Amino acid sequence: MEYLAVFVEHNIDELANLFIMELDEMRNQIRVVEKYYNGIVGYADKNFEVNGAFLATDIYPTIEELNNMDECIEKKYLNKNLKKSGKMQKFKLIIQGN
Repeated sequence: MEYLAVFVEHNIDELANLFIMELDEMRNQIRVVEKYYNGIVGYADKNFEVNGAFLATDIYPTIEELNNMDECIEKKYLNKNLKKSGKMQKFKLIIQGN
């Protein structure tokens, strides 16, 4: 299992700005929590989809792949150990909105 937090700075109201997810060994999302600037929180797993959140159907990119995305204006990558949860990877992605 891998835990990943992706912060996306943007000005698009319909897009969440924080994604916290659990990935399996193949990098498929198992669970995801999405938070929007307006405070709405979404959740999805294989059984539930709440407030528009859903599991990605594609394999989730690695940190290196996220770093190479053309939409990135600024990138920040940090590692942080979590109590009893293993390793959380954090990634900050700033994209231009419409």
